[in-house]
Amino acid sequence: MQTKAIFTVDVEDWFHAAVMQRHLSTIPDFKPRHRLAHNLAALKDWLEGKGATATFFCLSSLTPEVNAQLRALSDAGHEIASHGHSHTSLSQLNPLSLKQELEISKDILEQLTGCPVRGFRAPNFSITDQAIDAIAAAGYQYDSSVYDVPWHPGYGKLVHQKMGDKPYRFSNGLLELPLSIWRKSGLSIPMAGGAYIRHFPPGLFKKAALQLARAGYFHFYMHPWEFDQDHPIPPKLRILDRVRHFRNIKQLPIRLDALSSKMQFTSIAHFIGEHPTT
Repeated sequence: MQTKAIFTVDVEDWFHAAVMQRHLSTIPDFKPRHRLAHNLAALKDWLEGKGATATFFCLSSLTPEVNAQLRALSDAGHEIASHGHSHTSLSQLNPLSLKQELEISKDILEQLTGCPVRGFRAPNFSITDQAIDAIAAAGYQYDSSVYDVPWHPGYGKLVHQKMGDKPYRFSNGLLELPLSIWRKSGLSIPMAGGAYIRHFPPGLFKKAALQLARAGYFHFYMHPWEFDQDHPIPPKLRILDRVRHFRNIKQLPIRLDALSSKMQFTSIAHFIGEHPTT
């Protein structure tokens, strides 16, 4: 039997990425081309070819064309979870706005798929202590926003709640499914994400991922735009941002194939079902 690993997708279009948001805000009247529906269809086909399931953390403010893809994903056995409504970082929301963001997203996605939405992931991993209680109060059963990389300035930090790299429960009972970290030589090395599998040497990433999966928990995530072989490049994008966003995109399917040959990808819902004491 193959080693199992969690596969999750942050469902947002290419222009939702933080790098692109900063850049596109400097270009008056720029109208980005939507490619999310096309990319979701390609990713769905790839997962079906591998006999894999995934959890899709979805914004609830997407186009009808994308919503049709989300229904198709749900009907195919993939899990639909919430990524919020507006893709606003949680740290920028007051308590009322946070409550509305969580409740509106859950309600819209449940109406769309006809299935309960059990999980939430904060945009840009912007988790806060305040959000932990708000997520539980909104009726979610689990969160997947913790990325315990202390040196990364963009990831949210918890002050009064535990952070970790394996499943655990917060004091209010909310289950946390954190992103994977490789502990090496005293360092916390992020080992989950399309960016890291694209930027790290493939042999190193594969070795670390297998080590974590065989130890019982490896949680990988990516964005649909990272599966896009015809990704548009906006004008006047800074060289560093271009490298960060586009480097090795054409290699991602190959690297995912290599990883999936060594492990069976599954959704958070299936993982929880197979680990009921989590």
